[in-house]
Amino acid sequence: MKLISKLSKTVAIPLMFAISILPQRELLAQQNSCGLENFVSTNITNDTQRTRAIKLADMNRDGFLDVIVANEFGDANKLYLNNGTQFSFESVTGKDIPNQSYHANSLAIGDINRDGALDILTAGYLTGEHFLYLNNRTPDPFNGVGGVRFAPDTGSCHSIALGDLNRDGSLDVILGTYNPNSTNNIYFNNNTPNPFTGVAGVPLSGDINHTPSVAIVDIDNDGDNDIIAGNAAYNGELSYLYLNNGTANPFNGVIGLSLPGVGSGQGISVGDTNNDGYKDLILSTMGEILFYRNNRTNDPFRDIEARVVDYDSRLAGGMVLSLGDVNLDGYLDLISGFPEKKISLYLNNKTSNSFDGVSGIDLTSDIGWIYNIDIGDVNRDGALDIVAAIYNRPNLLFTNMLDRIPPIISLSVTPGFIWPPNNKMVQVYPSVESSDNCDPNPSVYLKQITSSEGNVKEDTQIDSLGNIFLRAQRYPQNNGRVYTITYESSDSVGNTSESSVEVIVPKNNIH
Repeated sequence: MKLISKLSKTVAIPLMFAISILPQRELLAQQNSCGLENFVSTNITNDTQRTRAIKLADMNRDGFLDVIVANEFGDANKLYLNNGTQFSFESVTGKDIPNQSYHANSLAIGDINRDGALDILTAGYLTGEHFLYLNNRTPDPFNGVGGVRFAPDTGSCHSIALGDLNRDGSLDVILGTYNPNSTNNIYFNNNTPNPFTGVAGVPLSGDINHTPSVAIVDIDNDGDNDIIAGNAAYNGELSYLYLNNGTANPFNGVIGLSLPGVGSGQGISVGDTNNDGYKDLILSTMGEILFYRNNRTNDPFRDIEARVVDYDSRLAGGMVLSLGDVNLDGYLDLISGFPEKKISLYLNNKTSNSFDGVSGIDLTSDIGWIYNIDIGDVNRDGALDIVAAIYNRPNLLFTNMLDRIPPIISLSVTPGFIWPPNNKMVQVYPSVESSDNCDPNPSVYLKQITSSEGNVKEDTQIDSLGNIFLRAQRYPQNNGRVYTITYESSDSVGNTSESSVEVIVPKNNIH
């Protein structure tokens, strides 16, 4: 029988941070970390590139997340294969992913040809050239793989996204153009070994926009993937939601629904931040981060107020965004990369408006121009890490330092022996203390009481105040009765420990 005390409590732990640039092995060995919001920053490698996009994905199918970067101005795109240790990129050399232009500024990862291995697509801005790289399914997944150009009818682009738009089981592509004379175009996978060869772009709509961010997601929960286009405000452009019409030509005749309160859409992240089963939208503008709570209708953001998460008039270049449960509390948190050289964390407040009243916590500052971020569990320790594309400097890995040390419990009980065995209920008085290396006040609760004989349900009682009573009884034919009282303690990041103490009803009076 499990008996739960009503006296347990939980107190939030103060946030602690330590950000510096050191070799990964040296830095992680030195770090004495507390809390899941403690990040340690290290160079992925010492490569200095003009990186515009960065992604985490398991490219060689070994169970570890690798890093893929898209570079411009003559720098080759690169793949960094995770070495599978705690020091994920120590002694790792970047592998070139060749193309003909070296002017990639955005990328997407997915199994394009449905062979079980992840492929790469890059979109170019300066040259307007876009390439597909098909994984060769070996431990060196792009060795000898040449980029296959696609979408020649779409020019300069700032964004790219993958998703199955026509529900045929294959991933399609949308390119977010940055050309004032071009539409955002969709390329439907032709389900052949050359998925986009000869495929012409289908305009998302007749809208002519500058689109620095684009996302494919089922925002209205109808089973069809929709498209969100975050548009720059150079010519009074708005950002739009396009709802899939559920046909083989999924956006034919679809009119974009403008997002309220947005003059520019620089970055997009989508996820169910308030755990209501519907995906919400975070969008960055020229100086603001805005939160849109899904209204759970077929027009998900109608009459929804754009709630400001953060504002800084200096952020003229917009911000890049990512969502993930950083502190493992079951709610998605927000990470933003600011062009003014810092990365900030916003911890979900666990309400319907997930970031109301939440202040950003700067994880770092003055690390260079941040063009892109991504999150994932790089070292497989159960906590989400961050990678950041830093322009013309080494790209960075922020390791989330997981507190693995459980609380220490000190437990005793008075009396330790009960006599005489007169069948009466006798109160016992446990004394329990718990301490933790990080949490100043770990929670403690009564986990269970067991007995070596008898009916524990009838022979133990806990009243409304949490007082414990045990029956003064034992079977004469046995060697005495042993009650075992067990307490469990947990800290703010979920580490647990338990301790037990015995109360004995002896066979004979030993006093």
